[in-house]
Amino acid sequence: MMYLLPRWISPERFEPPHGCMLRLAERNGLPGMLELRLLTGLSISKIMDGRDLDKLAALLHCDPTVLDANAIIRRNNARAIVGGHTMRPSADFTPLSVRRACPSCVKEAPYHRAWWDWSFVSTCPWHECLLVDECTCGGKLSWQDGSPFKCRECDGGDIRISLNAPVDARLTAPDRWAIDRYIGQERQIVELIDDAPLGHAAELIKRVGVLHVHGYQPTYPKMSDPATVMEVRARGYELLAAGGIQDVLQRAFDGYLLSAPGPYRPLKHLYGWFYSWFINTGGVRLYPRMAAAISRHSKERIQVTRRAFGGLLPPEDNSGERNLTLSEASQLAKVRTQTMRLLLSFEGLIRPEKLKGAPVSVGRDVAERIARDIAEAFSLTSLETYLGLRRIAMIKLVRSGMLPYWVGGAARYRYLFRKRQIIDWLNDLLGDAPVANVAPPATVALADVPQAFKIDTVLLFEAVKRRDISIVAMIEVEPRLRNAFVRVDDVARYKATRVRETPALSRSV
Repeated sequence: MMYLLPRWISPERFEPPHGCMLRLAERNGLPGMLELRLLTGLSISKIMDGRDLDKLAALLHCDPTVLDANAIIRRNNARAIVGGHTMRPSADFTPLSVRRACPSCVKEAPYHRAWWDWSFVSTCPWHECLLVDECTCGGKLSWQDGSPFKCRECDGGDIRISLNAPVDARLTAPDRWAIDRYIGQERQIVELIDDAPLGHAAELIKRVGVLHVHGYQPTYPKMSDPATVMEVRARGYELLAAGGIQDVLQRAFDGYLLSAPGPYRPLKHLYGWFYSWFINTGGVRLYPRMAAAISRHSKERIQVTRRAFGGLLPPEDNSGERNLTLSEASQLAKVRTQTMRLLLSFEGLIRPEKLKGAPVSVGRDVAERIARDIAEAFSLTSLETYLGLRRIAMIKLVRSGMLPYWVGGAARYRYLFRKRQIIDWLNDLLGDAPVANVAPPATVALADVPQAFKIDTVLLFEAVKRRDISIVAMIEVEPRLRNAFVRVDDVARYKATRVRETPALSRSV
C-alpha cells in the first residue's frame, strides 16, 4: 500500500526522479530509501530504471512528464534514453552502490544533477573540481541514503563543507562538452562525435585517447587508475576537437608496421584493437564521420576491395543494390549473425570453406527476402496452433519429410517454418474442396481424425494426399486442417483396411 507523505518537494531542473527521492526522504525525516520504500512502496532501483514514475509523480503532486524529462528510461539491456539522449545502461551509469556530487553545486542548489550518474563524467566543469563519492564522516555515498548531503550512517555529515579537489580545466573539457550537449547549451563543435549518440560519443572520446597514448596494441590496454582514465579522455577530446584523428590513426599504423612487417596488411589489423572495437560497436551506423575518416586513412595505405570497406562506407555510398556484410544482413533481419549464417548455409548461399570468422557477402535482395520470411515464420508452437495438430504429431510429420520446414534442430525440437511453404503444402494436401457454410453431416475435421480414430498422423496425411480419403468440404476459404472435413465412413473404411494390412499401425501418434 502506498501512503501519501505529509511533506513533498518539487522537482528541480535537470534533477532525475531518483534524486527527488533523496530530497523526499530528507523532507520527511526518513533515514534512507529502505524506510521510504516501506511507507510508499517505491523502490529506488525501479525509479532509476524509469519504472513507477507515475506513482512518484502522485507523491510529489506533479505531472509525470516533469519526471520523464530527466529519468533513465531503460529500453533494453543495451539502450536507455535520458532526456532524449541514448546511453548504454551497462556502461554509462554508476551502480546503486555509488553516488557522486559536486559539493559546490549542492551548496548553491541542494539537489542531485542527472549527469552525476554518468560514469564518463568525473568532474564539475563549472567549479573545476572532482565529484565526491564520500560523506564528510568518511562513509561512502550511495543510493540507499536519505539526503543529498550525507550518507545514511551518520547524523552530522554534510558534503557541502567538503573541500573541493581542483582539477585542470583541460581535464574538465570532455565533461563540459557532454553536459552542455545534454542541457542544450552552446558548446564547442566536435564534428566526428556531434552526430553520435551521447553515450557512444563519450566512449569514442576515451578510445581515441587510449589509441593515441598507447599507440598500436593488439588488445585493448586495461586502465584502473581514475587519473589515467581522465587523462586519456582529455587527450581524446583534444584530438577530436582539433581534427587530429588522422595523426592518431597514423601513429597506430606506424606501430603496426613495426610489429608486423611484410606485404600482407589486412584492414582489420591496421589499427590493432581499435578497428575491431569500432566495427563491433556499430561502426558507420553510430559514427558515420569517424568511419569516413578511417576509410580515407586506410585507402591511402593499402589496396583493398570495396567489399572490405563495406563497414566504413558512409550512408550515401552504401545505397543502391550493393551486397551487404553478414552483420548488416543480420541487422536487417533482426537476428543474430550466427542465425543469419545458419539460414544462408541452409540455402546453400555460403560455401563450405567460408568458416566462422571469414567475411560473407549477402545480396541485398536475399537479405530482404530472409527478413520478410523471418517476420512471417512459424515456430513449432505457433504452427501447432495454426494447424490444430498436437506437437508430437507435427514432429512426426517433419521427420517423415512430409511437412516442409525451413530451419531444423530435431534434437532440441527447434524449427522454423516459412508461412508461404506451409500454405502451399496445405493447398496441395487439401486440393480444391468445395466451400461450405457449415460442416456437412457425418463428417469430421481432418485435425481431429488422428485422436478420434487412433490413426497414425503420417499414414493419414499420406492417404489424403493420395486421395484415398477425400476432403468433402472446407468451411472457410483459408486452408486449415480444422476447416477441412472428411467423411467418417471413409476414415473408418481406410482404418479397417490399413489395420488388416499392417496391424502394428493401429496405434495413433
